[in-house]
Amino acid sequence: RLSCLVDVLCGVVSVEERLICWKTDEEEMLMELNKELQAKEERIELLQAKLASMEDQEFKREREVDILRQSLRIMSHKKRATKPAGKRSIQEF
Repeated sequence: RLSCLVDVLCGVVSVEERLICWKTDEEEMLMELNKELQAKEERIELLQAKLASMEDQEFKREREVDILRQSLRIMSHKKRATKPAGKRSIQEF
């Protein structure tokens, strides 16, 4: 871009050549911006997939914790139910 401006100021290129040079620079800039946009869109897709995976893992972990809590309650209840009658504490009645 700067080289085009220098050439114009020095009278090396014509107005038509200057317009072509600027158009080329604009096209290059648009291509770079499009590449950058595409890279960012791909990054967003990857991050969204990672977030979905993390949410799925969290759901599975919470489900597993719930199952473990239920198992603990069942085991605690069975343990209390199998104690001999003479060894029950007052609090259990």
